Amino acid sequence: NFLSLHQPIGILFGQAQAHCKALKPYSNDSFFLALLSLTFFPLMFPGIQSLLRETTTAPTSYQVERIMGILFDDVQTGS
Repeated sequence: NFLSLHQPIGILFGQAQAHCKALKPYSNDSFFLALLSLTFFPLMFPGIQSLLRETTTAPTSYQVERIMGILFDDVQTGS
């Protein structure tokens, strides 16, 4: 159920926004949709996998690094 995931992620995102100015322009909804598009959608819709440069069968550590880089690269680099 998306709603049961959305609320806890929203709480965490709100806490992150309070500590990181780079996240201020974004909403919980935009973060949630980005997270879903990187994790859930490729698993549920295999056709999406062909659009991704990196395969979803890569090791978990690689996937975590890729997703964190996409979601938080600006935050990590201070941009």
